[in-house]
Amino acid sequence: MHWRIKGLAQKALGVLPAGRRLHYRAQRHFGGLRNYNRVFAG
Repeated sequence: MHWRIKGLAQKALGVLPAGRRLHYRAQRHFGGLRNYNRVFAG
């Protein structure tokens, strides 16, 4: 993802009441947490 788009998305999530939860869900769906269990399974 382009860093400017990511920055704008994070800034928008930062002002929303449920921003932390939405950020976490976006990371699970799009970001580095997609394959978290597989990466750290050993």
